[in-house]
Amino acid sequence: STLAFLGGSNMWIICWKYHIASATFYNILWTTVKVINEEIAFEGLPLNDRDKLNDLSKGMNGLSGGVLEGCIGAIDGVAIKIRKPKFVMNPVHYYNRKGFFSINMQCVCDADMIITFFSLKTCGSTHDSLAFEVTGLKRKMDEGEIPDGFYLVGDDAYKNDEQMLCPYSGKNLPADKSNFNYYCSKMRCVIERTFGIFFLRFQIFQRHLCMEPSKVKEIVRCCVRLHNICMRESKRERERTLSGCNSYMEQEYVAEELETRNNDSALRTRLVQAVRDGGWVRAT
Repeated sequence: STLAFLGGSNMWIICWKYHIASATFYNILWTTVKVINEEIAFEGLPLNDRDKLNDLSKGMNGLSGGVLEGCIGAIDGVAIKIRKPKFVMNPVHYYNRKGFFSINMQCVCDADMIITFFSLKTCGSTHDSLAFEVTGLKRKMDEGEIPDGFYLVGDDAYKNDEQMLCPYSGKNLPADKSNFNYYCSKMRCVIERTFGIFFLRFQIFQRHLCMEPSKVKEIVRCCVRLHNICMRESKRERERTLSGCNSYMEQEYVAEELETRNNDSALRTRLVQAVRDGGWVRAT
């Protein structure tokens, strides 16, 4: 019944199908969610294991067609729909610019669409750059726990620096910067595909969850673990089928940061030069 509910089935239909009361359904649901969250470990970014980081980088490099090296994941934010919270101090903070109540979920995935980091710390009205600033991953980045040479790739909502690679903003860019944006986007788009699969698999998120934020977060944590199990099995199946092949080839704060978020960095300058030197151009 829990998997059916997470897949999008209506609670009353599940109760009718399995001949259980609604109280029994919720008891089963929260017991199952708790067990999954406690017993299935979440394998995050292996910041202390350079070999695993190299494997992540190899996968992301494949997504760019072998052009950009050193990326260990793509990051983006997504809105988890909820009803208007009743038991929080400022419910309006959950109301986002798209016109509904939500929780901001920051997420990092690898080339196989396995989620390697996620955070549910901020309300729906929080801008992605600020939502990322308060995460444990950002703190680790600021403390230098990501080895030199490795970085994340995100869109221009984030601040470009030595550990966060973002595309150039604006239109009518010079050819080298435009080409760089093309290959950068080829890597970054994997997070969009990850969200697509995640929300298609767990269609409970297609509607507003009639739960308090704390309960919603437990549901999300459970679904992330189940998603990763599915994606790892999918990866193993590809490796069995394609033995020997490279599967990778296939707010105020915001206003203050707007002018500096897209400042150039040595990382981006170096990779733009690599694109230029390699003669790489946009596909037509």
